[in-house]
Amino acid sequence: MGTARTRASNKYASKAYDRIALQVHKGHKAEIQAAAKSQGKSLNAFINDAIDKAMEPLREIWDKPDLILQRGDQTLEFKIIDPKK
Repeated sequence: MGTARTRASNKYASKAYDRIALQVHKGHKAEIQAAAKSQGKSLNAFINDAIDKAMEPLREIWDKPDLILQRGDQTLEFKIIDPKK
C-alpha cells in the first residue's frame, strides 16, 4: 500500500490519462532523452509534442465534414460513418 497521496494521484491518473507502452532500439532512449533535455522538456512531454506535431495534418483532414449542403440560410455538415469499422 502506498501513501494516501500516491493512491489519490494514481486514481486521478487512471481516469485522466491513457497509457501507451513504447519500445525503442537499445541506445535510442538515451538519444531521445538528450533531445528532450536540450529543449528543456521531460521525456514524456517531448514524445507527446512529437506525436501532436505528426498528427496535426491528419486532424485537419479528420475535422473536415465529408459533405456540406446549403439549405436556405442553413449550412448542413455531414460526416460519413462506416458502420463496419
